[in-house]
Amino acid sequence: MGSFNVNGRLGSAKKFLRQREGRPIWRTLSAAVLTGLFLIASTAHADLPSLGFEDGLTGWTAEGVTVSEDFQIDTTELDDGGLWTIRPHGTQMAVVFPPENVSSPFSDLDMVATVFEMAPGSKDYITSEFPNSTNFAYIYRDLTLDAGQQFTLAWNYVATDYAPFNDASFVSFVNTSNPSDDTSRIYGLREQVMILGATVTGTGNWSTGDGGSTGWQFATFRAGEAGTYRLGFAAFNLDDTVFSPYLFLDNPAGETLKNGQAFDSIPPDPTGPLGDIFHTVTPSAGVGGSISPSSAQTVGDGATAQFTLLPQPGYSIASVGGTCGGSLDGNTYTTSAISSGCTVVATFTATTYSVSFDLAGGSRTGGGELSQTVTHGQAAAAPEL
Repeated sequence: MGSFNVNGRLGSAKKFLRQREGRPIWRTLSAAVLTGLFLIASTAHADLPSLGFEDGLTGWTAEGVTVSEDFQIDTTELDDGGLWTIRPHGTQMAVVFPPENVSSPFSDLDMVATVFEMAPGSKDYITSEFPNSTNFAYIYRDLTLDAGQQFTLAWNYVATDYAPFNDASFVSFVNTSNPSDDTSRIYGLREQVMILGATVTGTGNWSTGDGGSTGWQFATFRAGEAGTYRLGFAAFNLDDTVFSPYLFLDNPAGETLKNGQAFDSIPPDPTGPLGDIFHTVTPSAGVGGSISPSSAQTVGDGATAQFTLLPQPGYSIASVGGTCGGSLDGNTYTTSAISSGCTVVATFTATTYSVSFDLAGGSRTGGGELSQTVTHGQAAAAPEL
């Protein structure tokens, strides 16, 4: 088990939280640029490689990244801290951790923007939000996607610093086949980059506070055009190279414990760059089937969410209800435009069969009827001669 202890280090080098000027550029987005993407990759598209880390970092390129089993981080001396235990879904997860106390960092934002193939405007956005970034750790891989193909990957940010000092993380999703393409989406937003977890309230789309954790969150992605996409994650310090943050990655999500107790994922920060335009769509399914994705989804205001209904053998879709509204096309349910938190509830019905008995000229004297309707999993009653 990996571990980190923040106790006794509160006198180390300090960081200075910059003052944010104006409103983030993403707040000017209208509902017209938001769209639904909350569907794990469909079998109708080309198969995706595994985005988990059971085979280590195979397929990924990384600096400052390891794989780990259960990992403990002790931030109990901080206001929002505790003894954190981060667990993978399977046996391993990626741990993105900027190197500490180094005179020459592994990489800076210029290098990360280059290897992620981010547009200049995307790099400038990160710089405007975090002008004093220092040392980075990062991980990326290329994916060949069809137009409209969608997928998810889970992340969990843990802070070891405290206000007013800050650290952060972000994700990028770039169509390297067509750098001018602006139709790919992260969390439903037509952007190449999105700030994920940060330490100080108001600076991250999910802000942890002092020594806190976001819990496991689901990042969602959708390709606008067919092509090769570069998916990248980065975590970084501000102003110094101590109290580095942790960014954990897995697919699907693992488990977070705080002081030995289950810790739920935190909601988006309503004062963060995008926090006031996020809503939660909560899916559920009844007996006889499942819904994918099955976890609560974060959706941009005015966007739609999409779910796949998966009946078990012998069952079919009966209805889809809940409070989101929407429409069903085959096995795919698309919500109406989301303006507040809502639910999607899928129900399934058992298949029925018509069973007929041929007595070959004999006469029925009792037992089951010659024609019966039988529900899946039940047996027909044989007639008696």
